[in-house]
Amino acid sequence: MRPFVGDAWRGRERPDRRSIGLDRGAAGRRVRGAGVAVVLATLALSGCVGSSRTDEDYAKKAVATADAVRSAIETARLGVDAADRGRAFSPYLSRLFGDAEGDGAWPQTAFDSVQPPSEAADAIRRELDELLDEASTVLSEVRIAMRRNDIAGVVDRGDDLAALSSELEAFSDRYGA
Repeated sequence: MRPFVGDAWRGRERPDRRSIGLDRGAAGRRVRGAGVAVVLATLALSGCVGSSRTDEDYAKKAVATADAVRSAIETARLGVDAADRGRAFSPYLSRLFGDAEGDGAWPQTAFDSVQPPSEAADAIRRELDELLDEASTVLSEVRIAMRRNDIAGVVDRGDDLAALSSELEAFSDRYGA
């Protein structure tokens, strides 16, 4: 133990790292090294999205994407309802809409990296991309309105969110059967 002059340890000796189990030596460094290797491998492999071999597989990926974006839209709709009723604080709603926007964006990015296997899949891609682009725009507009504390602007976009949710649900029903 060595003396320490900081306020928390005034008049007492501070324990060294080994006596309280913080210095694990070579074993700790090996575990940390393995953890870093796992993280790097995960990051490298997560960017590798290949093509779909069949139209059926591509349609499944499209439906999963539509469902994920619809979930983000439904979250935003709950926030719009809370804003309309005055049932939530502005900072909370701002964060909720920002998170919903992000949650709606990543599925589109992942889906756009998948190679469609045929011309029929190209049609699915075009249809879904239109819906996803519109969803991204509306979610951004809701977030922006909330950050400007424009509750009326947030509430005005509620109908657009409801319509998009219905369109994405119809898309999932059409291609998910």
